[in-house]
Formats: sequence, structure tokens, C-alpha cells
Amino acid sequence: MRINPITMLAGIFPFLSILYSCNSKQVKPSEIRYVLDTTQILKPGKIGSIVDCLQTEVPGLLYREKRIECTGTLEVPPDNIVSVTVPFGGYLRKISCQAGEFVKRGQTIAIVENPEYLKLQQEFLEKRSQWEYLREDFKRQGELTVENAVSVKTMQRAQASYLEAEAGMIGLKKQLEILGVNCDTLNADNITSSLPVKSPVSGYIAEIPVNKGAFIDAQGKIFVIIVKSDYYVKLSVNVNDIEWIKEKQKIEFTLVRDTIRKYLVSVKSILPQTERQSDAFTVYSSKVKPQTFFNPGMKVIARIFIGNSKVLTIPLSAVTIIENQKVAFIKTTEGYKQMILKNAVENNGKIELEEWSEELINTEFVTKGTDILYALFSFSKKNDY
Repeated sequence: MRINPITMLAGIFPFLSILYSCNSKQVKPSEIRYVLDTTQILKPGKIGSIVDCLQTEVPGLLYREKRIECTGTLEVPPDNIVSVTVPFGGYLRKISCQAGEFVKRGQTIAIVENPEYLKLQQEFLEKRSQWEYLREDFKRQGELTVENAVSVKTMQRAQASYLEAEAGMIGLKKQLEILGVNCDTLNADNITSSLPVKSPVSGYIAEIPVNKGAFIDAQGKIFVIIVKSDYYVKLSVNVNDIEWIKEKQKIEFTLVRDTIRKYLVSVKSILPQTERQSDAFTVYSSKVKPQTFFNPGMKVIARIFIGNSKVLTIPLSAVTIIENQKVAFIKTTEGYKQMILKNAVENNGKIELEEWSEELINTEFVTKGTDILYALFSFSKKNDY
């Protein structure tokens, strides 16, 4: 088929403008039609002196740590979550704190009342009185035995009675001390049906599952206190990535609310089953140095480093986005052609290729003049050049 000379000239004019732009100005984006076609090759013999406008560069080689991205939460160890209970039942007469409040160890945080407490204190006072009497009687019998005034058998009976009373008194004393009663100062004038509930640790009230006036069963939970002295990170790792996770691997995480500050921990343990609500495994970290603004349940973004990998780096100027893909021109023995870059990530002004073949190490990428190549590429496809 013969080509109309006028049509040919109309097609050549854009090509001539490209030649001119090489020496005097850049190709305007409006003059370029970016087309993705990895099969077409621009041969040096057909593009002539435009080759002199191009600059190429071979990739750099960089060793980078491989990592797995995941999310999770800050948590406190189970040993730092304390349930406050009462060993004996009773009515909750007073609550002296509220959720979120910091309490000190030994601080009275509630009052529980039960008439049975009176009986327990009364029994202790009776036992103590009996013990004091038997102690003096045992001492007296011992002195008389030395003087041969009474038999050894009588002294032994006194000793047995004294030790029996002592055991009973000590048992009751231990029960009352658990209830927070100071048995050394307890007497008939200060026995009470109301007993204080004291905080066993210093920490924050996280939960109060009862109300004033409620009857608390023996060992019933009144408070949950969290001690924010230690933290760890609980992470959810996709089932496809769990095979790469090993104990002692480094973890770097940031809070979702603050992605600037980074914290380093390591993998401590991996739960050997998936979570019920998601197809993911739970990974626990080593302890995290606590910060004043840390709170249990805070969301985190984490990276688990699973080893080293080699990545190729090319200048950002070599890459163009076409059809949502990163594309570059490479120089081959036949000419210039397009190449789709897989797993290409921009980092510090470079494009890093995480997926590449060995022959790419010595491949030349066009870093200057790519707009000229795209213009020629579009021209040659349109005019079968």
C-alpha cells in the first residue's frame, strides 16, 4: 500500500520536534502518549542520534533486612493484672475509689460488712485470753516441777493445753490478718462488723464489677487492678507469613497514634493455633520498656525482621507509572524496550527492586531521556516506524 506523502510528512513532524527537543528543550507532557507495551523494541539504527540524548545507569546492590508487616496491641503480663477478692462473704458498704484511679499498696479501697466478722474477732479474743492463762499456768507448773512440788505428768498436761490453745489462736489470727485486722491492737472495745479491703499492689483500678450494697461471695471479685510496670506486644501474623517467624527475631513497632517514636523488642513466643475470629497466628514479644503514656490495648504497627535480602536500586527518574504499574526503559543488545518492575518500592529517592533476576545486575536502565523514548515509542506504534 502506498503512503500519501502529505500523511507521511504529518507523521514525521512530531518526530522532528523530538530531535529538536534533545538539544534545546524538554518534551512537553502533552506531546507524549504513554503506552505500555513490553514487546516492542526501539532499535538504535532507527532512532539515530537521539541515542546521544539518553543516559543510562546500571542498578546498585543493597542489602536490606526482610520484614513482615503486622498489627497488634500493647498488653500487660498476666502477673500484672490483679483481682481483689474477699476471703469471706459480706455486704459491700463503701467503695473508696473509681475506675482509672491510681491506688497504693495497703490503701483502703472498700469496706465490707458482715456480722460473722464479729464472731471471728470474738473467738480470737477468747482464744488469746485462754492462751495467756495457759501460758502462765504452764510456766508455773514448770517452776513447781523443778522444786518437785508437782509431778512431771502434771507439767506435761499443762504444756499440751498451752500448745493447743496457741495453735488455735494463731489460726484465728491468720484469718483475721487476711481480712486486714490488726490483731495486736484488737480488743473488746474495737471489734467491728466492718472490715477494710486494702489494695494488695500499687496500680490503676481497671474494673469495678460490683455496686455498693451488693453481697460479695467468698472469693468474689471486687476490683481488677493493673500494674503498668511491664508491657509486651501482642501481634496478629497472617497464616501465610507465620512459617518465617522464629523466637528472638527483632521486632520494631510504633503506636498507631504516634508513628515517629520506634520501640525495639523481640519475638518471645508464638501461639501454636490460629485466632478464632481471623486466619492469623498470635505472636508475643519480649517485655517493652514502659512509657508514661502507654496503656493496655493501644494499637500498634509492627515489623518483624526475618533475615537479610539483596535488593537492586535504580534512580527514581528511570521509572514511569503506566496503568498503575511501575515501568522503566532498559537497554538490550537489540535496542530499548519497556520493562515492568515487580515489587518495586520507593525509598529515599530510589526505587528498590525486591524481585529481580541475576541478569538485571548489569542491565542499563534509561535514567535521562525517557520522555523522548515514550514519544518515539508512541510515534513508531502509530506510524509503524
